[in-house]
Amino acid sequence: MILLHASHTHLYPGARGRIDGTGDGAAMVHFADGAQAPAQLGPDTLHVAAHRTLAGTVIAAQRWRIRREGAGFRVLGHQLPV
Repeated sequence: MILLHASHTHLYPGARGRIDGTGDGAAMVHFADGAQAPAQLGPDTLHVAAHRTLAGTVIAAQRWRIRREGAGFRVLGHQLPV
């Protein structure tokens, strides 16, 4: 499984993170507050399942356009329909 480490408690345009693993497929996103969410990583998209932050905020399922940057990623400015 691919692990993604987000630099914040949620994703948003401009957010960055680190990717541990190679290729595309099943992934788990680890957020800065310790919350986790299952995800699917594609070549230029990241589909994150609905989840809660550790503070209890509900985050709906989201599909983001991303750019891979070396061993990391950056969320681009467009959220795609789920």
